[in-house]
Amino acid sequence: MAVKVNPTQLRKNLYALLDRVIETGEPVEIERRGVTLQITPRANLSKLENARLMARPDVWAGDPDDIFNLDHLEEWREEWGLTRDETAGER
Repeated sequence: MAVKVNPTQLRKNLYALLDRVIETGEPVEIERRGVTLQITPRANLSKLENARLMARPDVWAGDPDDIFNLDHLEEWREEWGLTRDETAGER
């Protein structure tokens, strides 16, 4: 059964809640602005399970730090028919 907390409780007890998730495997749910967020232990997924999750646009399955390293410039060049010279000053 998931533990339910509000953002203030999460902030106050963050490390204890994270330790609880690690020790019990039970998720922590946080309600903010009418949306429920969940902290769960990352499961070692099979390639098939991972592919199924990656096909869902509403799920991020991976290292959250990777979000900050995304670079779609090459894809955009192809999509928009641009050359490397036309986007040289973009980086």
